Amino acid sequence: MSEMQAGLPTNGSFDGNFYTPPKPSDRPVFNLGYQSMKDVCETDYPDTEYIINEIMPCGFGVCAGNPKIGKSLSIQQLAVAVATGTPFLGLPTKKSNVLYLDLESSGKRTKDRAIRQGVTDFPENISMVYAKDLVDQDGQPVTLKGDHLIYYLEDMVSFLTAQDKRPGLVIIDTLIKVKGGERGTLNQYENDSAIWGKLQNFAITNDLCIIGVAHLHKELNGVNDTDWIERISGSMGLAGVCDFIWGMFKSGRNPNDREARFRITGRDIPDNDFVIRSDPDTLKWEMVSNNAKDYQLNTHPFFKYVISCGEIKGTSSELVKGYLEFCRSCGIPSRIVETDHNGKREDDKVLAMRFSAMIRKIKDDLPLINYEYRAKSTSGGTLYSITKHVDLE
Repeated sequence: MSEMQAGLPTNGSFDGNFYTPPKPSDRPVFNLGYQSMKDVCETDYPDTEYIINEIMPCGFGVCAGNPKIGKSLSIQQLAVAVATGTPFLGLPTKKSNVLYLDLESSGKRTKDRAIRQGVTDFPENISMVYAKDLVDQDGQPVTLKGDHLIYYLEDMVSFLTAQDKRPGLVIIDTLIKVKGGERGTLNQYENDSAIWGKLQNFAITNDLCIIGVAHLHKELNGVNDTDWIERISGSMGLAGVCDFIWGMFKSGRNPNDREARFRITGRDIPDNDFVIRSDPDTLKWEMVSNNAKDYQLNTHPFFKYVISCGEIKGTSSELVKGYLEFCRSCGIPSRIVETDHNGKREDDKVLAMRFSAMIRKIKDDLPLINYEYRAKSTSGGTLYSITKHVDLE
C-alpha cells in the first residue's frame, strides 16, 4: 500500500488518486490530489482584471445605497462609460460589452436618462433587458429566481457571444428581483450565501464582472454609516460572497445637498472613501474628492472649531452660541440654518436642536471626534463633551 493510501478503509478500491468506497454508499468519489504551498507560491498568476481601475474587479459585487439616492442613475452612467471605454467618476474603464438587466425600469426611462446625461451616440454594445422581456418560448412571463437566474445568464452569455457581443459586465438592477429561495432547513445567512455564491461562481468561471443594485436599511439599533455593510438589504451572506462592495450615502434628505460619500471595499482591492456630487441637470455623478476624511476636514467648519478649542463642553444651547460666533468671526458658513422660512432668526432652542443633529451626523459619518453626552443636566439640557480625535492631531 502506498503512503497516500495509508489510513484509508480496506474494504474499498484505490486507483491512482481516486478512492472508491464500498457499495452501496452515497459517498462521492474524491480526487485526493493537492498542491504544496511551495508550488502555489512559485506559480505566476495574471494580474487582477479590472473593469474600473481599483474599484471594480472581475467577480461579483453590489452597489448599495439609501433609497432614491441615485443608485440607478449612477449604474446607467457606469454602463455607458464601460461600453464606450470612457472614465467613470474620473477613473479609467476597460471597454467592454454590457448586459443590463434593468428590472425596475422601462425603455422610456432609460432613454430619458440617457438624453439628460448627454449621451448622443447611443451604445450598440449595451444589451438592455426589462422585466417585460422575460418570457418563455410560449410568451409566458418567467422570473429569474434561484437557479433560473444562472440558467438565464448561461444562455444569454452564449447567445450574445454568438453575436460577437459577449459581455464583460453584467448589471442587475435590482438584486431583490432575482433573489430566489433555497430555504428548506437553511437560515437566512445560509440561504443568501447559497444564492449569491452561485452568482459569484458564475462570474469568476466566465471571467466577467456582475454588479447588482441593493438597498441599505435605515439606521436602526445603533447601526450607522460606520457599520454600513451590516445595513445592506438581506443578511451578511450577501456581503460575505462579494468580491467588491460599493456604498453610497447622503447626509439627510435636503434636496439641495448634492454630495454623497462613495465607499469601496473588497477582497483584492484597496479600500476607498470618495466624495461624489450629482448634477441635477445632467443626472450624472462626478468625483469631488478621493479622500472623504481630508475633504471633510478642509470643508466642514465644525472640525475647525473643535481643533481651535481642543475641547468643548456644555449643553447644546451653550455650545451652539460659541460655534456660531466662531463661524461668524472666520467668515465661514456654519452649516446650520439660523432662520425660519420667513427669514426670522430661530430661537435658541431650535438652533440647539439643529446643532445636536449636526454633530451626531458628523460623528456617524466620519468619526474624527471623541464624543460623549449624558441625557440630562441640572438645567434640563443634554451635556456634551467633545474633543478632537487622534486623527486630528
